[in-house]
Amino acid sequence: MMSVLLAVLMVYWWQRPGGSQGERLAAIVDGLSEEFPNQRFISEASRILMEGGYRVDIFNISSLTVAFYRGLPSKGYEIIILRVHSAPMDEGRIPGAALFTGEKGEGMYMLEQLMGWVRMARTLTRGERFYAVTPSFLEEALDGSFKNTTILLMSCYGAIDDTLGRILTERGAYAFVGWTDRVTPEHMDRAAVIILEKLVGERLSLKEAVEQTAKTLGPDPVYGGELRAYLR
Repeated sequence: MMSVLLAVLMVYWWQRPGGSQGERLAAIVDGLSEEFPNQRFISEASRILMEGGYRVDIFNISSLTVAFYRGLPSKGYEIIILRVHSAPMDEGRIPGAALFTGEKGEGMYMLEQLMGWVRMARTLTRGERFYAVTPSFLEEALDGSFKNTTILLMSCYGAIDDTLGRILTERGAYAFVGWTDRVTPEHMDRAAVIILEKLVGERLSLKEAVEQTAKTLGPDPVYGGELRAYLR
């Protein structure tokens, strides 16, 4: 009797709703929700993921803090879409790109700035200044490790070189996808939807999904940014 009860409890623990152990999780992090809102993209990406069996968590710019980035590996997401601003480090003089938060203001993160983990960065669109996390932050300051996560960075310059791909896969991600140069929001949103359709809907490998998406869309028509995938 006791063994049967234990077995029932174990099945319940595995299948229980709301972040259960067996649940597949995905996140859409929309740091462009105010400057470049695209509810159609959010709805379409969510639909594809949910039809593929994922529970989808959606975050807008108000959630996008340094602490949010720090804790992201511990959340257990299998797929993360980062729709955010990013910028080359020191205009390309240092490898990698910094990922924007939604945080502004003076006098914050002084220790993190001294450590080289956080810096102020300016958007190319409106010229607004936000705190941004650097490659060193992703390498040294994250809580825990990703668990074979696929990270789609829908942002300018994320794959300007292999720095972010190398760091994130070393921190446990299965794959990283980014853009080599500037990219328009419309182009990167279309690309993200096609990648998800290929990856989740058609169950292609990530490499195949990215290759087919790049072939279908081509480089960004305005800035020339191209998709790149970095696999562990």
